[in-house]
Amino acid sequence: LLLDGFDLASHGLLDYSVVVELSQYLTRETEFLPWYVAIQEINWLKARLYNTDVFLPLQRHLLNLVENIFRQMSFTGEAGGQLQELHRKQIVEFACGLGHPRCVKEATDTVYLLMSGVKVEIPLDLKPVLMCAAVKHGQDEVWHFVLKEYLTAAENERWKYLGPLACTSNREIVNRLLKDVADPKSFVKSSEERLNLLLELGNQNDSLEPILDMVLQRFIALNANFDFNVILHILKTFLTPRISLNARQKISDIKVLVEKSQNPKHIELLESIKTSIEESFDKTLNVDSIRRALAMYGDESEEEIVTTTSPKFPEDHPAVTHLTDTTTQVSITEDEALEDNSVEATEGVRSTPAKPHTTTPGNSSSRNKDALFYILVMVVICVMR
Repeated sequence: LLLDGFDLASHGLLDYSVVVELSQYLTRETEFLPWYVAIQEINWLKARLYNTDVFLPLQRHLLNLVENIFRQMSFTGEAGGQLQELHRKQIVEFACGLGHPRCVKEATDTVYLLMSGVKVEIPLDLKPVLMCAAVKHGQDEVWHFVLKEYLTAAENERWKYLGPLACTSNREIVNRLLKDVADPKSFVKSSEERLNLLLELGNQNDSLEPILDMVLQRFIALNANFDFNVILHILKTFLTPRISLNARQKISDIKVLVEKSQNPKHIELLESIKTSIEESFDKTLNVDSIRRALAMYGDESEEEIVTTTSPKFPEDHPAVTHLTDTTTQVSITEDEALEDNSVEATEGVRSTPAKPHTTTPGNSSSRNKDALFYILVMVVICVMR
């Protein structure tokens, strides 16, 4: 029902106030599949609304939706099976991606303990997620720590550090990483990993136009070192939801370069990308409708979650008290990354993860109202179809 609501609203056939109302059901949802579907649709909406005045109200609303299920997630031990691992990962990743304060604190606490030399057992499914949040919300020294972990990791373990490396909000480092993608002599150890790094960078906010600039500037090098078809496929995966008019022009500029190469496969794929972009723009996004819908729940969201910014460590926090200050190193070499940072630390007290928490359903009157509302919406959807 929620998926249908998103689809109808994106085509202008349903007001987003109905979708926002339907999304409230997620506060009571605990299963993997409904959350998986919802997160896919929500991520599309987030990408389209990024850099608009509606983004922060949407973020607050989403934080409110994920709060109950996030409380049930443990950051330690086995999740209870493969499906449960996937569910834990998607919820923690979603919450940390929204800047959920407790999620960010757990991530930064954990990584600073690792930096201090404290052995911390992190479930494999959560390690990249927590490192990403720590890199995004921590200091540049966290990014350099992750880089060192990547460079010293076994070949079959390196993949888990590429995503966190791409999570940095330091624009200089992002630009350096984009140059390294096109450089076979960079610190990234294989062409496959450079492509994976490009994909991870593409998943970050504000990365679209720098990536397109890199493709334009290093078109010849990319063509020489990679199958450019793969580059175009990577662009297509993250391009269409958040394309801007400026980015559309850059796509046209890339098309000119591709046409000069006279590779029919590349030309065909680029045409496919442009078609997908146009189809994405055909989807109606009534920002005023979304703004009004979110305003209905704004007060409630702000009461439950006051801030979405990263919490600061107190000065006497044992994980950071003895950390020496490090300056940002933008020019990256393997030798520099492997230098000893002379970090001294004492073992800190790790914050205890929230215990599983079971939410209780509302009273029967509330449930009856919800049921009547959903039936009404189903009737509306059927009529519209």
